[in-house]
Order: sequence, then C-alpha cells, then structure tokens
Amino acid sequence: MSNLMDFELSHNHLTQLIESIKEAGFRSEEAKEILMENKSFILSHIMKSNRDYYPQLQLEAQNIPQLARIFTIFAADMQVTGKTIHEFYMQFHYREDGLAYAGEYGKIYALLTHCAHKENTILSMLNRFGNTKTSGYNMAAG
Repeated sequence: MSNLMDFELSHNHLTQLIESIKEAGFRSEEAKEILMENKSFILSHIMKSNRDYYPQLQLEAQNIPQLARIFTIFAADMQVTGKTIHEFYMQFHYREDGLAYAGEYGKIYALLTHCAHKENTILSMLNRFGNTKTSGYNMAAG
C-alpha cells in the first residue's frame, strides 16, 4: 500500500504541474519553462509508475476481473506514453524553440494531461471498488 500512497502523492503533484502550465497560458514561455524545469519529476513519475505503481495497482485489482482488465490496458498505454515523453526530453533541451519543439510540446502537454486524467480515473475506480486491499483508504483525492 505504501507504493499506492506514493503513487497518489506523485499523481497529485503531476496534476498540480499540469494546472500550473494551464494557468501560465499553454503557449507562454512560462508554461514551456515549467515543463522543462520539471523534467526530472516527470521522468521519475513515468518510470516509477511503469515499474512500481501500475504493477501494484494490477495486484490490488486481481480479484476484480473488470478492474484488472482496465488496469492492464492502462499500464500498456502508459508504457507507450512514457516512451514518448522520455523521447521528447531526450530530443529537446531547455529553452529550445522552433516549429518542431512547438508541435512536440503540444503533444507532450496533451499526453501528460491524458496520463493524469487516466490516473485519476483509476484511483477513483480503486476507491469505488471497496473490496480491494486498499479498502478504506481514500485513493481518489487527486
């Protein structure tokens, strides 16, 4: 359960990061800087999610076939998302500009938003299905 609590905290941080990009104005320099300055956190969240959190979520849901299938699909989707985000950060450097960066920046922002939305849905589902190992723990706070 410790991993799941860590996941919730990391998810909440990701959600706040996305909100700060939105508040700064998606296309603003400030928003782009927020994305680049948080490279370490974002890559760490993706790595830990794929390595630790998602497998733990699948274990938590093993007695609920419908939920387990959703988590399996989600984990596979997030593998692809994580790879794309990692490639973005390896390709583009801080304060980079140009059309290629602008297009990829938009794609990465959309992927991060998609990731946070899916994570929130998963956490809400875990909370709703009270017969998992996390029963009684409010996982939907994100």
